[in-house]
Amino acid sequence: MSRVGAMVEKNAVVKNLQTWINRFLDYIRVERNLSHHTVQAYTIDLNKYHEFLKGRDLTNPEGVQTEDVVAFLGSLHKQGLANRSISRTLSTVRTFHRFLMAEGLTTADPAESVRPP
Repeated sequence: MSRVGAMVEKNAVVKNLQTWINRFLDYIRVERNLSHHTVQAYTIDLNKYHEFLKGRDLTNPEGVQTEDVVAFLGSLHKQGLANRSISRTLSTVRTFHRFLMAEGLTTADPAESVRPP
């Protein structure tokens, strides 16, 4: 478990999606030492993802399914985003879900089998 995840009390399992997005962004900024521009791009992508999931009444990372990720990418396409931008966003979403698995919050990556446009 990362230092960011270790901040959670052992008995207090936080399942709020926004909380985990913030922890992930802290993780990539502090522990992975990614550039400011990369962290900004991840932040924008994950804020869009979070807003989309909230619109589907999904606030718990465990509830996200593959069809939610596919629908999210479809919504980006309908907004006119280029395939390259959608592919980058999918990469962000996959990295976020792998982080959730590594932290022990989820057991599967709903974005793993989703193919880029």
